[in-house]
Amino acid sequence: MRALSLVVLCVAGPALAQDAPIPVAGKDAAVPHLSVRHADPATTGLNPFQLDAALRSAFTEEAVAAEPAFVLVPEYDADVTVAVRGEQQDEHFHVIFDLATTQPPALKDKVVVDLQRGEVGSQAARAMARTVALRARALLEQARVAAAEGALAAKAPEDARDDGLPSPFRLKVPPPREWGRLDVTATGGLNTPAGYVGGRIDINPFGYVGLSFAAGYSSWGPRVSPGARVYPFGLDLLGLYAELDAYVSLGEGATVSLAGQDVKVQLKSTLSIAPMVGYRQQLLKWLVADVFLGWGFRLASENVARDDGQPVDQALLDKVEGRQPQGFIAGVSVGASFF
Repeated sequence: MRALSLVVLCVAGPALAQDAPIPVAGKDAAVPHLSVRHADPATTGLNPFQLDAALRSAFTEEAVAAEPAFVLVPEYDADVTVAVRGEQQDEHFHVIFDLATTQPPALKDKVVVDLQRGEVGSQAARAMARTVALRARALLEQARVAAAEGALAAKAPEDARDDGLPSPFRLKVPPPREWGRLDVTATGGLNTPAGYVGGRIDINPFGYVGLSFAAGYSSWGPRVSPGARVYPFGLDLLGLYAELDAYVSLGEGATVSLAGQDVKVQLKSTLSIAPMVGYRQQLLKWLVADVFLGWGFRLASENVARDDGQPVDQALLDKVEGRQPQGFIAGVSVGASFF
């Protein structure tokens, strides 16, 4: 298995550290102040982009929850530092969290996560973040007791186990879910599959494949659009995807000015296809955002008719050309994401 350098978390930012007191042993120990930092590269079968993205989201979710399990701070404000690395043993994959207190008495702990396959889903990442928070809290409590007894060093707590093994604490997580997420979003932009503005539903059933349906209003009338999406790195990974949509602009009546006269025309129903590339970002637990670019190809050439029965000439086609459902696509979607 090739060697990969894990791109590990830098989630602690100044915005999260504002107004956060520097904790000491015995003070505010119930909510550890964590700094998650870079660790040495390791030989691993885990994808570093996936590990970084999943853990970054999970630690941020837990830090801003209604009842946070910890506070994320820069390293100089932390009372517990967490280093993350990956290891491979035979066919087994491990994510290792090395915890250490920053104030005397010096205290260290380790959480080893055993994975059933070399992938890290969002559910598994949240379980890791919660477990690290529990171990950090136990570590601070042990430091408080040791400080009260005048000890300069103490052993890592061994009270929390799930399989009877001594420290380091080992956490077994299930493989990533087979079903992904359901995204319900509002979308808009330039010539998007939903038109100028609309709504979109994305069903991501297998982690690597998504199905979508969008509807909205465009320059060629109401528009509906089924589509399919492929995540080459996985839904819970980097968030990049390729998409192909087939959108139908249903058409409408319109009035154009020709030679100083108003002419009523019918914009006929038109089928177009749109290959796109985009980036999906899970923002906390229930919020999602997409940005995407692409190009729409119109499949109908004669899609305009005059109400007076006269033939359609080039001058009329030139007048409606700017409204045709084709050309450059740029859009954004924001909404809710569900399991």
